[in-house]
Amino acid sequence: MKALNSLEIDLKIKELKVLSGAQLQKIDISAGSIKLGFWHNEAYVLEFFLKSSLPYFECRKEVFRKYSASIKRPLGLYLRSHGVGMYLDHVCRVKDQGRVINLGFKTLENQLSLEFIMIMGFVNLSVYHGDKKIHFHKPKDLPLGQTKTMTEHRSLAEIEAEWKGSQKSKPINTQKAFTRLLKTKDKIESDLFLAQKYDYKKIAELFRDDFDLAAKKYSELLAPGLEPFDLVARLFKKASKQDQKIQGARERLEILEDEIKNYNFKGSGKAAQPRQPQSFRSKNKKGENLRFKKIQVGPWVGYLGKSGKDNLELLRQAKSWYLWIHLKDEASAHLVVALNKNKELTDAELKEFSLFLFEEGTSEKRKTSPKISFEVWYTLCGQVHPIKGDRLGRVTFGKVNRAQFLWTKN
Repeated sequence: MKALNSLEIDLKIKELKVLSGAQLQKIDISAGSIKLGFWHNEAYVLEFFLKSSLPYFECRKEVFRKYSASIKRPLGLYLRSHGVGMYLDHVCRVKDQGRVINLGFKTLENQLSLEFIMIMGFVNLSVYHGDKKIHFHKPKDLPLGQTKTMTEHRSLAEIEAEWKGSQKSKPINTQKAFTRLLKTKDKIESDLFLAQKYDYKKIAELFRDDFDLAAKKYSELLAPGLEPFDLVARLFKKASKQDQKIQGARERLEILEDEIKNYNFKGSGKAAQPRQPQSFRSKNKKGENLRFKKIQVGPWVGYLGKSGKDNLELLRQAKSWYLWIHLKDEASAHLVVALNKNKELTDAELKEFSLFLFEEGTSEKRKTSPKISFEVWYTLCGQVHPIKGDRLGRVTFGKVNRAQFLWTKN
């Protein structure tokens, strides 16, 4: 869309006559625009779009229901404190500055003005109140030659049509867009996992019939200060929406998986590749080599240090959502699995990683026994902490999950 000239701005200002005498009641402010909510027999919204390359403003009939409870920008805070409750007295274009609009507000005791600069590259919205001057953007000196005489202009209908057309987002296939798509998929998978974790209907019935037993079994669902009756009502409410939530998440996942599978970057026919977890650096901060073995199971890679020192370095480099697997009763035997955020290993993947860890362990039983049952502990790396000053690879950890597997000699 082409920027508005002075004649077109004058046409737009005439539209604002309906706001004459309107009371400013609400304000909403974001990174790229500010909305003013007015009341004058009915509700109106005046919105200023502060994009440097395309400044614009529009007035529309709209009930201003949604607005930010917390406004952080100084201009928004000041307007909310001093502008709300004032009445719009006049709107005019500043003749000697070209594309600059002035809005005057007043009450019986007070006056305040807003100035909207629509010159591309200098776009700004400023509040003037007595000696106070507050700006949306850092102010710049305006260029000269902004008062040229214009003879041609578009109609209001043409301007509005061009503006609406410029606001339609064009799909651009980029790596950034693809990453957002993957993050959305991860979030929905995480929500689906949590939605399927509990059968809320059965749990609610158990809490209703035997609260003490249910409280022991599902202590994590208890809410401090919530009466038993209210807790049961909450669980039944969750149960009523559970099936619908799961079905909706599955349908959305199918659509996303199809988009990801057929995603092509703009300007190339190459299909996009799924994100890979960050790999570990081959040297530590002191420049010493990091020695480890690797195993890949499905899309995930597990790293096993060759010494306690290497294990500690792997743990320091690991993201908090990576998985830590440890052989029970064996010192310095742990494996770090690089996972994507909100992902979990399947039972088969966990078994394969655990068998690899057991085969690389120091157990003497493997030499004499054809079959050995062993136990692994596993948790997120964020729950595992090296012991300060210890160089043997020993760690402390919180609550862990346990799994039992059977190793068979080949």
